[in-house]
Amino acid sequence: MNNRRSLNYFLALAVGSLLLLLPALYNHFPLVDPDAGTYIASGFKLDTPMDRPITYGLLVRLFSINGLSLWGVVIAQAVIVSALIISIVKAIQPVAYVRYGFITILFLSLYTSLPWLVGMIHPDVFTSIACMCIVLLLLPAGSRWSRVATWILFFTAIAVHMSHPVLFVGLLFCLFALKKLYAQSHDHKRLQRNIMVMALLSASGIAVMGSALSKSKHVFLTGTMLEKGVLKIYLNENCGKKNYKLCAYKDMLPGTSDEFVWLNSSPLYKIGDWQGTKTEFNVIDKDILTTPRYLGLFLSASAKQFCKQAVTFNVGTGTFQFPRGSNVNDQIVTYLPQEVERFNSAVQNVEDLPAKLKLINIIYTTIIVLSVALLLILIVARWRHTGNAIRTLIVVVASAVILNCADFAALSVVVGRYGAKMIWMLPLCAMVWLMDFKKQTR
Repeated sequence: MNNRRSLNYFLALAVGSLLLLLPALYNHFPLVDPDAGTYIASGFKLDTPMDRPITYGLLVRLFSINGLSLWGVVIAQAVIVSALIISIVKAIQPVAYVRYGFITILFLSLYTSLPWLVGMIHPDVFTSIACMCIVLLLLPAGSRWSRVATWILFFTAIAVHMSHPVLFVGLLFCLFALKKLYAQSHDHKRLQRNIMVMALLSASGIAVMGSALSKSKHVFLTGTMLEKGVLKIYLNENCGKKNYKLCAYKDMLPGTSDEFVWLNSSPLYKIGDWQGTKTEFNVIDKDILTTPRYLGLFLSASAKQFCKQAVTFNVGTGTFQFPRGSNVNDQIVTYLPQEVERFNSAVQNVEDLPAKLKLINIIYTTIIVLSVALLLILIVARWRHTGNAIRTLIVVVASAVILNCADFAALSVVVGRYGAKMIWMLPLCAMVWLMDFKKQTR
C-alpha cells in the first residue's frame, strides 16, 4: 500500500510539474524578461550585479547543469512548487492528499498566473515558494528531513530577491501578532519559536545581498520618489537653497522610474552614474522621508499605488522579443551557445506574446475575483468551524498578498508581474478550503 502511494505521489509530482511548464512548453523555450540576462551572467561570472543579489544567478548555473540547458532551471522550479503544493494539501487532507494535490495543481496550471512564474528565468516564483515554506513550518506536520529541507528552501528563497528581507520580516511580525486567529493556545510556544527563527533568517538575507543593496538602493528609492511625483516637488522647492547636481535637470526629469534608472539619456548618468550619485541621492531621500510635508506626499502616493497594484496582476510583463544584440540574447550566446537557435525561434522572439495574453489575463482576473468572493463567504460563514491548518494557510497568504502590494507600492512601481507572483495563492486557498468543506459535509 505504501509503495503504491509513493508511486502515485511521484506520478502526481511529475505530471503536476509538467502542467506547471505549459507556458514554457508553448513558448518552446523557458520564458525570459530583460532581467534574465543579468541573472545568467552573474551566475557564470560569479560576480554580484549592481542591482540584485547573485543567489538566483548561482541557482541558474546549478540547475542549468553549468550551462547545458535553461530547461533545467524551470524544471527544478516546477518540481519545487509541485512538491510544496502537495505538502500543503497533505497537511490539510492527509488521506487523499495525492489526488487532491494533483487536482489543485491542475487547476492552478490552467487558471492562474502560477505557470507563468514557474516557466520563467526569474526569481519571482521564489516569493510564493518562501510563503508556502512558512505555512509548512508553522504546521506541526511533516517528517524531520522534510522540515530540514523546508528550512533550507525557505532561506534560499529569501536570498534570491532584494525585496524579500523587508517583505518577510514584516510578514512574520504580522503572523506573530495574528497567531490567535490561526493557532490553538497550547501551540503558541512552538509557533513563536519558529516565527522568530524565520524572522532572523529573513533579516540575515540582507547579508547575502548587502553588496547589491549598498550599490543600488539609493537609485531605486530616488526613482520611486520620481514616479510618485515627490522628487519633482522637492527639487522645485529646495534647489534654490541646496546645491544638488540633480537641480540642473529638475525640468528635464524622465516621466517614469524605469526611464530614470535605465535610460542612458537619464540625468542619473549625467551627474555621476550609480556610484557617483550615492551621497547626493541618500541626502535627498533622507530629507524627503524625514520632512513631514514630503513624507505625507510620499505616503499618499504610496497608498494610491497600493490600490492600483492590488488590481494589477497581468502575466506576460517583459516577455517581449530579444533579438541579436540584446543583453539577454548576448548572455545566452556567451554562456549557453547550444541553445541560441532554440531561443531565437521561441514564440516570444517571433511573435508579440504579451498581446496574445489579453484573453488569458481576463480569465485569470475572473478566477481571482471569484476566489476572493468565495474566501470572504467562507471566512464569514465557516471560520469558527475551520481547522488550524486551513486557518494558517489563509492568514499567511492574505497577509503576504497585502504586504507584497504594500512593499512594491512604497518602494518600487506598479507592475503586473509584482502582483501576479503572489495573487495565484488566493485560488490555492479557495481550492483547498472547498475540498476540506466537501470532506466535512460527507
